[in-house]
Amino acid sequence: MIIVNTSVLLRLLWGLCVKVDAIKDNNNLIEEFMFEVKQLANQLLTSNSDLNAHKNLQGDEAYRTLVENSYDLICEISTDCRTQYVSPSYKSLLGYEEDELLGKSIFEIVHPDDIPNVIRKGLELIKTLKSNKITARLKHKNGQWYWFEGISKMYYTPTGEIRALHIARNVTDRKANEDNLKKRIKYEKMLSDISMKTVNCTEISSFCKQCLTIIGKTLDVSKTYIFEHYQDTDTMNNTYVWVNKGEITQKASLKRIPVNVIPQWVSTLQKGEIINYTNIEDMHEGPEKRLLSGMDVKSILAFPLFVNEKFFGFIGLSECRQRRAWLEEDINILNTVAKIVSTMFKQNVTKEMLDKTNTQLTNILESITEAFCSIDDNWRITYANKETEHLFAASKDQLIGKSLWDALPETLSLRFYKQFNKAFSEKVSVVFEDFNQQYNKWYEVRAYPSDYGLGVYFNDITERKRSEERIKHIAYHDPLTNIPNRTLFKDRLEREIVRAKRNNQMLGVMFLDLDKFKEINDTLGHDVGDRMLQSVAKRLDGCLREGDTVARIGGDEFLLLLPEVDHKANITMVSDRIINSLKQPFNFNGHEFYITTSIGITICPEDGDEAEILLKNADTAMYYAKEKGRNNYQFYRPTMNINDSVKLMKESSLRHALQRKEFILHYQPLLNVNTGQFIGVEAVVRWKHPDLGLLSPSEFISLAESTGLIVPIGEWILRTACAQCRIWQDSLLQDLCVSVNISYRQFYQQDMVETISNILNQTGLHPKYLQIEITENFAQQNPELIQTMLQKLKNLGVGISLDDFGTGYSSLTQLKQLPVDTLKIDRSFIKDINKNTNDEAIIKTVISMAQNMNLQVVAEGVETKEQLEFLKNGCCEQMQGYLFSKPVPPDQLEKLLQQSKNIFKAEKLYNNLKTTKSNVVDFLKI
Repeated sequence: MIIVNTSVLLRLLWGLCVKVDAIKDNNNLIEEFMFEVKQLANQLLTSNSDLNAHKNLQGDEAYRTLVENSYDLICEISTDCRTQYVSPSYKSLLGYEEDELLGKSIFEIVHPDDIPNVIRKGLELIKTLKSNKITARLKHKNGQWYWFEGISKMYYTPTGEIRALHIARNVTDRKANEDNLKKRIKYEKMLSDISMKTVNCTEISSFCKQCLTIIGKTLDVSKTYIFEHYQDTDTMNNTYVWVNKGEITQKASLKRIPVNVIPQWVSTLQKGEIINYTNIEDMHEGPEKRLLSGMDVKSILAFPLFVNEKFFGFIGLSECRQRRAWLEEDINILNTVAKIVSTMFKQNVTKEMLDKTNTQLTNILESITEAFCSIDDNWRITYANKETEHLFAASKDQLIGKSLWDALPETLSLRFYKQFNKAFSEKVSVVFEDFNQQYNKWYEVRAYPSDYGLGVYFNDITERKRSEERIKHIAYHDPLTNIPNRTLFKDRLEREIVRAKRNNQMLGVMFLDLDKFKEINDTLGHDVGDRMLQSVAKRLDGCLREGDTVARIGGDEFLLLLPEVDHKANITMVSDRIINSLKQPFNFNGHEFYITTSIGITICPEDGDEAEILLKNADTAMYYAKEKGRNNYQFYRPTMNINDSVKLMKESSLRHALQRKEFILHYQPLLNVNTGQFIGVEAVVRWKHPDLGLLSPSEFISLAESTGLIVPIGEWILRTACAQCRIWQDSLLQDLCVSVNISYRQFYQQDMVETISNILNQTGLHPKYLQIEITENFAQQNPELIQTMLQKLKNLGVGISLDDFGTGYSSLTQLKQLPVDTLKIDRSFIKDINKNTNDEAIIKTVISMAQNMNLQVVAEGVETKEQLEFLKNGCCEQMQGYLFSKPVPPDQLEKLLQQSKNIFKAEKLYNNLKTTKSNVVDFLKI
């Protein structure tokens, strides 16, 4: 190393500038450095610096004798960066004669990579005027490089010159040892990490991927991979691969390579030999070389894998960036890794081999830890490695011979004593985990007894502990809303049940299901759906007390746990609070959305004292809330289970009803009372249940909607009705229309319009003879979507009817936006004609409004002569109801159509109506 005086360093760096062309990579750095040195040196030469005068090395005889007999390199450099004196040790250490160096620039023998550091140290020396330490490589006369470490000092010569004195010592062996130690630690960590992966390995694929990643990152290669030999097809398959950042994998193209494509490799590996090429250009011409050249591989190293003494495949490394000479250490450690990988594959092949290799792998793991110390029978530490020094914050000299309890932090002593004493007294191995408060770290500790005491291993598992905490949180919480999931909820419920029994208290369980959330999710997208679920979770949490629990158990379902409840009224208050909270609009992307919830409630111990029973009862009560019209809550009652059985039976039968052809259609005619002619029919589905008999739509449609079966059932209804209408058009009334109700579930099918179009084409029914009916309430649920879908149907030529009009809350503005053709006045208004003046006023208003909007009006549920007369006088021409005919099977309706074929005047119909409940069949027989 070099100690430079200011003048010397200035000239030294001028000398360096002369060498700029030769040291091209350091060009800019040297120029900047030399400029600054000139400035500093000029300042120093013109100042009164008190640099201590130093004996010129050639002056004092005693001093000269000391220098010339030193084993260190000693030199004096003038301001032009040239050597003015070199000690005889230059000959013995670097092979140069004195005259070969005198007058030469010192940078001629400094390693180019070390020049920046020498420059930095030189600036530091000039600026501080204090001696400093420099480490650099110097060139031997034979061309080899050796590491030297020393100090530099500036001084004035007796003649007033500024010189630098450099004293350096050969540290090449020490540097080599340090490098070897770092490399050994790196290799041991790699082997330790790989071995650790074998402990809890449940899948060979996971182990292989992790193993290749560890190897690739540790050795910094382009690729690591495993090929397996498939004996049945005699092919090699690249089953696992790790690719360094910026590299490209060809895994897909390397599947099932026939052995005859790489015969030399396979032959070599089957013999147990490795493949080792620093430069693939040195390979013999053949398919292997062509394969590697096509993948830009520069160097390759591969090790055979054997399972049960049979060739299994190989594990390999490739370098694609530059040629790489594989070191002996690389080969040795990878050979060990290959054996571990072979062992893991062997473990995966047979259970018998698994038991055997587990012992081997455990032994490997037990011997590979971060810190190790041995303890004798008197608890004295007899040996400690370097990591143990770090762990105990003490040197080996301070640890060896010291009691373990004096070395360990006071807070850990008692915890360790119990485990270590067990290992000593019972001669058994112990493994435990402990938290080191002094270093804020978790350690896994293993103690193994022997005839000489204990061997103790310490492994830092802090990151693993943190990962376990994260995994535990994930396992017990819903990832979307970050609230408890079903597992955590059930665990808390079971604990609260025990406490409720012990303290003679009540607790409540609430099951919430968001009403029609699926439609929001399907139509507005999962992003909006997810954000709504997150907002719902926050609102629910805001409705609860501290100590209550809200959990999401999947989809749009939530569970609430209310422990320590005094009265049912407390749960009622919470339920009201939740319903009112969810009624408030949700705002996303500048739009408002609304949603409601159905809640089922069960009480412990009144309704049960087991978690599963309470959850089942709450679920049952929730479905009853759905059946009650949604947006309400229901307390569980035992009678619900009886009805549940019927519901389950219906649901089971419903899933097979379509295949068994148990559905039939009845038709109710639509009459134009001015012409006396049937102008259309409405299709009404019936279910011929094998056990429950003929069921009306109200008894199974809701169930079909909740299960999603309404979609195929609805398609069957539409197809059957269109086909039947076309038959009647050909044989009876050519302008006959058919009306079919569409469920909201069908409406949210993206291909609904396409399905209807296909049915019309297949049945031959013109679109204008089909009327699609939707309810008023349904039309309000998602106005934008409904309007879009109805317009598509309108463009198709299909008529649109708004059923049950008057029962909803649609405004005139909303109605005008819908492309409807017909309003059907709900039967609830018709039945109270001549009894309720408000209903009469509503009917007149609806008829007048429809006429102003050029819409047709149909009165549903006409059953009496008085109703007919009122409606006719109110200019309502189209009616349907039991006064004319109830829904009847196709053969009965066909007779009605046949008999009414030649009736044209409504007056004749009216005069022949004999009774309030007369059927048009009776009239036609007159």
